Amino acid sequence: MKNPLVSIIVIAKNEEKNIEKCLKSLILQNYTTFEIVVVIDMNSNDRTESIVKKLAYKNSKKIRIIKGGTNRAIARNIGINVAKGEIIAFIDADAIPHKAWLKELVKPLIKNNKWICSYGKIISDKPSIWPFRISPAGHKMVTCNLAFKKNKVNIQFDELLPAGEDAAFVLELKKIGKIIYCPTAIVKHPVRLLSIKKVILHAWDRKKYEPYLFKKYGKEIQDWFGFPFKPIIGPFSISGTMVLSSLFLIPLLLIYWKTTQLIFFLLGIFLIVFLAFIVNGYKFLVYPPGMCIPVADRIRAFINGILYVYATAFARIWGSIKWRKILL
Repeated sequence: MKNPLVSIIVIAKNEEKNIEKCLKSLILQNYTTFEIVVVIDMNSNDRTESIVKKLAYKNSKKIRIIKGGTNRAIARNIGINVAKGEIIAFIDADAIPHKAWLKELVKPLIKNNKWICSYGKIISDKPSIWPFRISPAGHKMVTCNLAFKKNKVNIQFDELLPAGEDAAFVLELKKIGKIIYCPTAIVKHPVRLLSIKKVILHAWDRKKYEPYLFKKYGKEIQDWFGFPFKPIIGPFSISGTMVLSSLFLIPLLLIYWKTTQLIFFLLGIFLIVFLAFIVNGYKFLVYPPGMCIPVADRIRAFINGILYVYATAFARIWGSIKWRKILL
């Protein structure tokens, strides 16, 4: 196939600050045989739709707008179903592709029939400090920089999943055929700042999908995320370590409510959480040599990390109870 039509799918929900830059960068791609399918979430309530309509009016041959879906998986599937292209490409609404991104991403799919999917490189303007500043940069394979042949891939995103649908989709792709990495297909992804409130909510949301993913994919999903993934309580699980340590220390706090004892209690919490990170293989507290991370950012990341792990622990327990009703 020579210069086949590529359908670039962009899903958007409350992306008024980012969507215009993304679409303008896509329009300027040096691979010219493409369409852009923008799927706007039904729950989007900012100016995203009006911004996209304005750009679509000026570029009616390139941009199509679809309104639908109440989560990312449904929106992605809508995009796939209405796409006219032989190749489907995905990019995030807040990402900026390099000018040659699409050309480099689809090149191996056009030249060699053995490849069913390709994925590119993701860069960021700042180093990611999880869970304070987060970015998909460095991931092996994610849906913000990915393309596949529509006639070779007959799977869709799992609509049961309100999040984590990209991980499940990638694992299903790997079962179908050969995938190639394209380091010259570059997308710039901004770093997202997480407030303490967002950290807790983000962790609590894991109850909606982590146990389901773990029961369905087991070690595969553990390897994809890059850290132990155990939703059920156990002596060496994240949930077990966090919850058991809390049960042990909280009564002490209630008994010894004096300044000195309170300080020791908090130090004990920090120590147990830190040991839990080590036991469970967490690497985010260790930064690569030469990476300049301000002390304030390191402290913020550490505090966020403690809150994140505790919220995740309880979310996994709650989620395990919920999903067991569906999966067993």
